[in-house]
Amino acid sequence: MILSVVSQTLALTSPSAAFDTVRLIARADLDPEAVAELRRLGAEVDWERVLILAAYHRLLPLLHAHLKAHAPGLAPERAMAVLASHVRTSAVQSLFLSGEMGRIAEAFEARSIPLLVLKGPSLAEAYGGIAKRAFVDNDLLVRRQDFGEVEETLFGLGFRSRKRSQRQMDGYLFIHQEYTFGRAEGDLVSTVDVHTCVAPLGYTYQGAFEGLRRRSRELTIGGQAVRVLGWPDLFVALCVNALKDQWNLLRLASDVAVAGTMVDDWDLTESIARDERCLRAFRLGVLVAANEIGAAFPEAVLARARADAQAVGLADRVRAHFPVAHEEHVLEGRERAYLVLQAQDGLGGRARYLSYVALRRIAEPWVSPQVGS
Repeated sequence: MILSVVSQTLALTSPSAAFDTVRLIARADLDPEAVAELRRLGAEVDWERVLILAAYHRLLPLLHAHLKAHAPGLAPERAMAVLASHVRTSAVQSLFLSGEMGRIAEAFEARSIPLLVLKGPSLAEAYGGIAKRAFVDNDLLVRRQDFGEVEETLFGLGFRSRKRSQRQMDGYLFIHQEYTFGRAEGDLVSTVDVHTCVAPLGYTYQGAFEGLRRRSRELTIGGQAVRVLGWPDLFVALCVNALKDQWNLLRLASDVAVAGTMVDDWDLTESIARDERCLRAFRLGVLVAANEIGAAFPEAVLARARADAQAVGLADRVRAHFPVAHEEHVLEGRERAYLVLQAQDGLGGRARYLSYVALRRIAEPWVSPQVGS
């Protein structure tokens, strides 16, 4: 990987031009003004640093697509060769995972296990394909009462988990509300994150399965028709997920922006965020996507986000963090706690998150599948 091979060259903060280039190409589509800016920056930028930053922010496919479409010859041949190699490898992995998802969906259907597919393939569709947005695993949402049958079905397909005991798995699943299964096929690895709620226990947004299923849409993945989150639900889930990941990647902003282009009912989308008590996380997502990569939202939605002083302040903190995220990887502990706490809706949301953090610290040594496995 580019990041692991040459990350030592980033001992000093990257020049702003390299980060500005990466922030620019985080858009799924470039208008003529953005293309002109890309060419201006690319004429003098340090392309090795651009590659490293794009790798960290998981934007190499977008960088490759934009350079091929809008600025052929701008980047050195070596840089384009590295990008092309990465895109080929990512495409192979994504196609393999799509086939795996089709296999899983077929097995679930045979056992009448309802499921919803989250993120990856659905987002790739919104970007226009895996050439711009590859994915590295499959995320499924199932009902908690079906989890035992889900585990049995995945085991039948060759998947395994790092389970020490049933008690350990139940404890981990209660806290994180997801569990990971995996299998290998030659050099390819198939990882499946099975979620029983959209977000971990500490977040107010949980998402009732039946409601999500009712608003879902059909998508063909790996030759199999599956249900995926409707765009309003996916948009809200992406905003909460970005907060959970401490907004450490520009691709999170890109995903929110792209999902926003697919939403056709913003009243419904905002009402979902309000009902799930994650309105501030929703507004923070709108502001970050708009501020960082120029995402377009309905004026009323943007105006309400900008009227939330707390959300504006948090978006400013995210903006300050992005240029150095590759060095720090995650926000410093106190800053991270401030970001997540202040993005919760009301005192109840903050109390819930603090209780979750305390529970994790107490229980993690006993429930983590990494320990003693």
